[in-house]
Amino acid sequence: MGRHKNNKRKYSYSSGSDSVNQNNTKIPKQRGPSSETQISDTSFAVSAILGLTNSILYGDKDSDLKKSSFFLNSGEPCNSPHGSAMTGAQPTLKDVMRSLEGISGRLTSVENKLQCLNKMDQRMASLEKDIKSLWLSLEDRVKKVDERVSKLENFSEGADIAAAQVSSRLELERERDSLRDDLTYIKSQSMRNNLIFTGVPEVENESSETTEKNTKETSNRRPKDSSGNC
Repeated sequence: MGRHKNNKRKYSYSSGSDSVNQNNTKIPKQRGPSSETQISDTSFAVSAILGLTNSILYGDKDSDLKKSSFFLNSGEPCNSPHGSAMTGAQPTLKDVMRSLEGISGRLTSVENKLQCLNKMDQRMASLEKDIKSLWLSLEDRVKKVDERVSKLENFSEGADIAAAQVSSRLELERERDSLRDDLTYIKSQSMRNNLIFTGVPEVENESSETTEKNTKETSNRRPKDSSGNC
């Protein structure tokens, strides 16, 4: 009888300890497929947005986001600066902030370049204004020069007309002088064979033979030196 009692106590004690152990043990919560898919979807959405932003801003050349493996899917190795401790882990906020800082730095450089382009646009606008003003002044000067050239052309035409008149007048004067010389020569030639005698008596209605006879007689009376007076 005593043995049966001890066995009962032992059995009750062991059953009590098992119940206590069962109550003290923690049952781990199992993650369902929905929670894992939500995390992977969130990480993929962030990495996709960052990759799309980088590709839009800088294209495919020298993409640091593509070189870095922060945005790999779950299960792929991660080549982050932290080493192999992040193997299979999702990108942390620090990694995202680093990537965003790089993007912001590039954006600031792009903004600086755009500011330089704006300054160049302003300079080009000022140059265009200066060129327009110079063009207008050149047009005014060209108009004045054209007017002066037209006046000079009119003067030259008048000078040509006056020169033609002067040349014609000079030609007429030359012709007049030549005609005068010719007339003088003709007169001298006509007067060369004509002799004029003075002191010869002449009777009215005298014949030429009588005149010749009287002239001869008069010339014979005079001395030989004065016989040829004319």
